[in-house]
Amino acid sequence: SVSEIDGKEIVDHHRDIISTKDMEEMAYRFAEVRTGGEMHDTMGVSQLIESMVFTKEKQEALGVDLGMVGWWVGFQVTDTETWKRVKNGELRSFSIGGRGFRQSAS
Repeated sequence: SVSEIDGKEIVDHHRDIISTKDMEEMAYRFAEVRTGGEMHDTMGVSQLIESMVFTKEKQEALGVDLGMVGWWVGFQVTDTETWKRVKNGELRSFSIGGRGFRQSAS
């Protein structure tokens, strides 16, 4: 998930915007859950094994400049059948299955 590129806010495919602050808070809350589902239905098919929100401050501390601010995650798919569907190309996208609420950006 990316909140900005080259200092500009990103509008996602659902026409939503998430601030870096909100993304970081969401990422920390999500890490408490740590499991993923398949197609927003079958839960427990994967496990969160890596997570970092690359804020400007963290990038500076690490001595890197990614040109963007975003949340990077690594999941291990633990369900054999789901992994087969990923490997054969049937499952080609990823969602953390989170919940949120919309509010006006203005």
